[in-house]
Formats: sequence, C-alpha cells, structure tokens
Amino acid sequence: MTVNTKDYDLGRGLELRVVNKEVQDCSAQAMVCPINQDLIVEPGSVLHSLYERSSPELFLQQFGELAKKTGISLSEGSVVPLFDESYAKFIFYAVTAGTLKESTRRGWMTNGSIVYVATLRSMRIFDSMVLDSIAFPLLGAGYGGLPTKQSVNQVVVGIKSYKDSSVSSDRRINLAVPSLPLFEEAKAYLDSLNLCD
Repeated sequence: MTVNTKDYDLGRGLELRVVNKEVQDCSAQAMVCPINQDLIVEPGSVLHSLYERSSPELFLQQFGELAKKTGISLSEGSVVPLFDESYAKFIFYAVTAGTLKESTRRGWMTNGSIVYVATLRSMRIFDSMVLDSIAFPLLGAGYGGLPTKQSVNQVVVGIKSYKDSSVSSDRRINLAVPSLPLFEEAKAYLDSLNLCD
C-alpha cells in the first residue's frame, strides 16, 4: 500500500515529512501523544488508540509512572517522555488541554499557545535524547477543537523556534495526519507557506 507523503524544508537543516497515517504507525523512535490534565481517555483520541493496541497492564504502568513524574497536577504544555515496550519507542505525553472543569461543554479545549509550547518542549526532549526520528500528530485538532491549519501552524512554528537545536537533516520529523481530507488540507496549508523541499 502506498502512503501519501510530502517533504518540507523548515530551514536550518530541518525537514518535515507530512505522512498520511496514524502517528503510532510512523517508523520513528519517538511519538508525541496529546493528553488532557485529567488523564481521561477519550474514544478516537491518540491516547485511546494506544490503549487499544497495547496491553492494559503496560498502559496503566505508563500512567503510574506519568503520575509519579509529574506529581498531582499536569500543567498545560508539559511533556513527559516514557518508553513504551509494546511500541518499542518513546512516547512523549504532551498536555495540550486543561481539565474538564475549566473547559466548555464541548470537552477539553486548547489553544495555539499550548500546542506551540508542547511542540517546543517535545523538540527539546527529542534533541537532548539524541533520537533520530520523531512523529507529531495534529496537536489540539481533535478534542482540543483547533482547526487543522492552526494546529499545523503551531507545530511548525514550535519546531522552527527551537533555537538551540542540533537537529539536522539526518534526523526525521514527521507530522502524521491519518484522515486523507485533513492530510490534503495540511499539505495545502504548508504549500501556501512555500516550504516545499
């Protein structure tokens, strides 16, 4: 099966590959998994997909470690890296939405600033761990309620803003977009920025 991809040059040796697939299916050493501060698993979310495809014991162990590392509350934009044995990769749990109490009836709403901070922190961790590849989903575009263009923009700005980066072109940065219509929308938006490789 052919997977739709397109590469974009972000400057300073950074290349972004937009891929039409689930983030957990990307061949990357690390993936970013958006979570809410309540650590509630919503059906259809990246977190829900991870839960369905790994053993419940490992999943609960990950969350036990996550709770220990972060203390009582997770702040918006926080990123906690943990190794997941079932996927054989690091998962960067990124808090991209607040608590349900603080949100509207539509669920966990986010904003571009939180997505930007979570992306920037994910890049710092990715760089410090000297991994060769990372995959981002459309952060905040699901339950967070951000439009696709705004999510793509904030992820790209977060990646480009990482000033201390030693990330070079031999290290891959993927943006995974599983829905074909959203993939085409993300691609059209990036094309409009004249970032084509």
